[in-house]
This record gives sequence, structure tokens and C-alpha cells, in this order.
Amino acid sequence: MSALFSLPVLFAILAIGMSVFYGLRACEIFSVPISDRKPSWRFHQFWLNFLGSGVGWVAAWAVLRATVECASVDCALSVSPSAVSLFFLAFIGVTGYLPATIVGAIGGINEFVSKLLALIGGKP
Repeated sequence: MSALFSLPVLFAILAIGMSVFYGLRACEIFSVPISDRKPSWRFHQFWLNFLGSGVGWVAAWAVLRATVECASVDCALSVSPSAVSLFFLAFIGVTGYLPATIVGAIGGINEFVSKLLALIGGKP
């Protein structure tokens, strides 16, 4: 088989293509209005969603490669917490939810710290 049609090359083409797709269309997919947004905001959204998808595809490649390598030598496939975490990262990344998940988690941590500071008498 030609090197152009090898699994890593085809996977990379798919990953880059889908990452560009999510970068360009994430606002439309997730119903985020963009008509009154500045070009810098639009570029930030492209970059954030492109990278989020890209990270998911890299994680998916790691999961796929480990699974294929294990299957090729007939090993007992183990399901470790790190493998489950990597699979979860791959899933939320390739489906376009990684940026929203991270931004939401950071917002939740910020809100938690603000409430904790208000509770102990610090400045929120």
C-alpha cells in the first residue's frame, strides 16, 4: 500500500479536516449567535474549537494505536483509569464539546472559589 494511503496519513487527513470543520462551524452547530461579533472574537472561536477538536483527534489516535498494537500481539487489553480518561477526552474532543467543557469547568471553579471566599469572609 502506498504511504499516502496508510492509516496514520488517512487518520491525520480526517483529523485535520474535522478540526477545520469544527473551527469554522462550531458556532452554527451549537447555536451561538455571531452576527454582532467582532472578527477577533470569531478568530478566537475558530482557534478554540479547532484546537479542541484537534486534541480530541490526537487522543483518539492514542487510543486507537494502543488498541491495534495490543490486538496485533494478542495481549490482554486492560482498561486502566488513564485509558478511560483518554477515551473520554477523545470523545468530547472529536464531537466538538471539549472547549465548552473546559470553559464550563473553569467557570464552575471560579464560582466555587467566589462562594467559598464569601463564606469564609474573604473578598468574592
